[in-house]
Amino acid sequence: MWQYTQKIFLVVIAWSGCIGNLSANKTVLYIGGLYQSVAVPGVNEEMQYGTKKALDFVNANSHILKEYELVMIENFTSIDLATMAGDALGILYDFIYEKPQLLMLIASSSSLVAQPVCEVASHYNLLQMSGSASSPGLSDRDRYPLFMRLYPSDTILVRGWEALLRHFRWKRVAIVLENAEMFSLRHDARIIIVLAHEEMARQIMCQAYLNNVYGQKFVWILIGWLKAGWYLERIGEDDVTCSNTDMKSVLDGHLSIKVSSYSQDFNKVNFHGVIPTETDLKLYTKMKSTYYFAGFAYDTIVYAALALNHSEKLLANMDPPRHLEDFTYQDAEMANYIKESAKGLQMHGVSGQVELSTTHDRISDLIIEQMQGKLPPTDGVKKIFVNLLQSLTIRIVTFVLSSLGILFSILCLILNAKFRNMKVIKISSPVLNAFIGIGCILFYIVLILFGLDISDVPPSLIPVYCSRVGDTRLTMAIVVMIVIDIAMVVVWLAVDDLRSVAIPSEKQITALIRNPHQVNTSTLNRDHQKQANYRGQHGGANSKSATVEALQKTLDAVGVFCLG
Repeated sequence: MWQYTQKIFLVVIAWSGCIGNLSANKTVLYIGGLYQSVAVPGVNEEMQYGTKKALDFVNANSHILKEYELVMIENFTSIDLATMAGDALGILYDFIYEKPQLLMLIASSSSLVAQPVCEVASHYNLLQMSGSASSPGLSDRDRYPLFMRLYPSDTILVRGWEALLRHFRWKRVAIVLENAEMFSLRHDARIIIVLAHEEMARQIMCQAYLNNVYGQKFVWILIGWLKAGWYLERIGEDDVTCSNTDMKSVLDGHLSIKVSSYSQDFNKVNFHGVIPTETDLKLYTKMKSTYYFAGFAYDTIVYAALALNHSEKLLANMDPPRHLEDFTYQDAEMANYIKESAKGLQMHGVSGQVELSTTHDRISDLIIEQMQGKLPPTDGVKKIFVNLLQSLTIRIVTFVLSSLGILFSILCLILNAKFRNMKVIKISSPVLNAFIGIGCILFYIVLILFGLDISDVPPSLIPVYCSRVGDTRLTMAIVVMIVIDIAMVVVWLAVDDLRSVAIPSEKQITALIRNPHQVNTSTLNRDHQKQANYRGQHGGANSKSATVEALQKTLDAVGVFCLG
């Protein structure tokens, strides 16, 4: 009962506001307007202001609907998210089943209201327009065939975020989403996008302060149409315990993205051939400095009036002629005329160039703003590689010594190969000598490579030159080298086994030569010792020569030369 009384009251206000301007020759055309509760300031207040000024402009202009007076009947839904859509549908049915007859519906500023209302209104052939509903779902032409909006879909913000992220080369982003019950805040990134209205945005910013998610390491990206000083208004919000200083600390340097809401040059404003007066231009300047959404609401009403104006001309040429006041909720033909007239309109309005896409969405520019002058941080830890070079003198000395080392190693390899049969080289193993020489050459080459300036390396070789060996790969390389060494030792032992040889002292050698029968030969090689003892027991001079022969073999085995 209260809702019905409120509606009648508002209708009387709408009518009485225009009765003084009506002339006896003009026919009244009614359009419906849905808004949220008057107790909620902000968007609805701005939309109503822009709508009122646009209606004054249209009704005072002789080039737009000159035979008609355009009047809006307003009504308001509750602000309760649970009942808002139901209230709006109730108001829509009141509009439809009670007089006066509506020709068009200006949809709610809230997408939660606009979606169910516009879906139902299409069944009654009511064209719907909106200057602020931004849900991407409203772009569905099958579900909302008679809906148009002069405010872009939220998908345009996605393109703005993408451009911003590409510009700063940010790849990791957290998004804080608002729904009817919950917010989710992620801390796994330093770039945080917030999609929330003012009250919830204040709670998020306060939580960010309490959790130290702010400062030079973080960037907060917010919706740009939040009104100035939105973070300072916390009357009755028990969830926000942060002070004004705390809130400013979090928001210092934050970015905001919003749709361009006003023309950059009001002298370009041209409503499809209708030029505003100087008084109108002053009003536009005032609106720009005070309101964000008022320009969209203004252009929505003018756009609707121009569509009706063009439709009236088409209807008058029909046989028999028809007129806008003949419209009924069963008249799909006239609704289609109005829709086609609206689709073909182009104008430069208060909010800028007005042009609709194939989905009947506004095509618009974006504005990206930053609070104060904070520099953009990175989106995480970045690795920065710096070339650390020794002085040119040290590098030259290193190159020269390494080159000399390479030449010396090559010389050693040549000598090792040429004299590999000499006993002094053979006893040190020519093969191992060769490996040592090659290793030395490689070591000197590495010294030269590590001393090069990166600018001296061809670009195609930089990735190879700068590649790093990890701990795992380095460990595996060492293990492989150890296995190779073990294999080489095993093969060596199998081919040329090691033998223990007792080297006699100088006194033993002298005594053995002089008197081989009286010398203790226990220190001689076991096989040679047995041979010497046998021969010593079976014959004079032969035993001495046999002992000397055994001694000579022993000395040869250890590489000792006997002279004399």
